Amino acid sequence: MLFWCDYARAIWFSSACSYKPNSMGFPSFARWWIAVDQEFHADYDSLNLIALVCWHSWKERNRVVFHHVQPNPCYVTRQISKCFNEIFQTTTPISSMVPSSSVSNSPSNWTPPSTGFIKFNFNASWKEGSSIAAIVVIARNSKGDLIDGYAKKVIIASPLSGEANAFLQAIRLAMATGVKSIILETDYLIIFSTFQGKQDGNY
Repeated sequence: MLFWCDYARAIWFSSACSYKPNSMGFPSFARWWIAVDQEFHADYDSLNLIALVCWHSWKERNRVVFHHVQPNPCYVTRQISKCFNEIFQTTTPISSMVPSSSVSNSPSNWTPPSTGFIKFNFNASWKEGSSIAAIVVIARNSKGDLIDGYAKKVIIASPLSGEANAFLQAIRLAMATGVKSIILETDYLIIFSTFQGKQDGNY
């Protein structure tokens, strides 16, 4: 309920929280929290964010059950961001840490896949002269619903290596979710051409 249904997974991904629940599960909530506390020891921002995700996911569950509304992961993500900023008075809004595409159910320039397919959009962004890039993978179904995703900062040798890393994570995410019919989409021409066998060179 808090971790593995489609809506909960969408909330975990679209929030700025770097933690992603293990799909293998855990014996109890108490043991899970102990493991999380050990993993993020002294990283109080991450621990607070994880707690906020759980709390607002539970509130959304109650809103759906008792008020009979459609679950809205993007609404929950905004509430988490608002609460974090209000409590900790961050100088940089946490919403700026979340890829803009991850907080929109159906971007105007996004074409949904056919029924039964999941589309994995992947991308890497970086600042010129920097060796750090942010890679993002977003998985959506034919309705535009956010199914799963991945986001991480990585060290890169070149912009191409960043895009290649994002492509690799898209493949891994597709395999982890067990989806049989997928579409991989990128706006980076070299990756697209190489994948189709139209680009020569050693990368």
